[in-house]
Amino acid sequence: MGIFMLIKSTVMMVLLVLSSQSAFSSANNVNLTPILMYLFDSSAAPEPVVDRSKIQIINLAQVAQSESLSSLAYLKKEFDAKKQETFQESDKVIFQSYSSSSDSVYTPDNWSAKFDFSGVGWDSSVAGTLITDQHIVFANHYRRGVNKPIIFHAKDGTRIERNVIAVKSLGDYQANSSIDSRIFDVAVAKLDRPVPANIKVYSMFDSRDLSNNKADTQLDGAPFVYTDKKRKSYVESIKALYKYVGYGNNIGSFIIEGWSHDDYNLMHHNPTGGDSGHPSFLVIKGELALLSTLTLSSGVSNHYGNLIVGPYYGDYELIEYMQQAIDQMKDL
Repeated sequence: MGIFMLIKSTVMMVLLVLSSQSAFSSANNVNLTPILMYLFDSSAAPEPVVDRSKIQIINLAQVAQSESLSSLAYLKKEFDAKKQETFQESDKVIFQSYSSSSDSVYTPDNWSAKFDFSGVGWDSSVAGTLITDQHIVFANHYRRGVNKPIIFHAKDGTRIERNVIAVKSLGDYQANSSIDSRIFDVAVAKLDRPVPANIKVYSMFDSRDLSNNKADTQLDGAPFVYTDKKRKSYVESIKALYKYVGYGNNIGSFIIEGWSHDDYNLMHHNPTGGDSGHPSFLVIKGELALLSTLTLSSGVSNHYGNLIVGPYYGDYELIEYMQQAIDQMKDL
């Protein structure tokens, strides 16, 4: 028997004796059941504590491979687990009643209710999305200024207010200032204090193990959830993720191109003015993971064409620069 197993067996015997003596548990206010469950069955071990003060990054390819699936097949499976048999117009509505000045009520029992949108500041069309418990991302061209409030609502409707105390534009890190600034349309802001644990902080995902091609075809066709200033959620499928050759490896040079999938036509929405900065998400491990924030949309005359366009948060280089911005605001 190894030394670890010997120690484990000894500890188990001691705890079993103590747990049988109700006087010990009562006097010391100790619940030994979780510890015993863990010792007898390691599968009962509690989930590791997530450090919400840091950006959380999911290795998408690794997660998919653990289920013997491609990244695309995994994302479709995760989305389908949340998908309604038949979408209704009411499935888009995130809040049954909303107030920026008081508690609000989320719509119960519809498709949107399957997700946690509490980490999005909905009090203004200038949306902000939490990437740590004290940092949010905006569209750089449509962001809140310093000393401006932002309001979140927990899933139970509780209102949480914070103030922006610093903002960093990722455009400050451009390697080539002549590049279209919309490609760098990300600003990271720091809040005056962390949000409580009942407010969602969104993970991002690392796509470095997916594809080294300029167009990441492994995600083509993946369904994603996106939002707008009306506090609604919608569905699109990724058509392509482009990294323009002429832009080299500059941060945030990926854009998302989306189209309306036949299965999700009812859930389609053409973003309009004021939707900028609203987040898009993939579904990973049953939860929303940040995919993009809107920069521009279909119907806008530009060299992108009729697309849903925004920075691609699966670009690890972009995530690294976001972390750099966070580090530079550390002492503020």
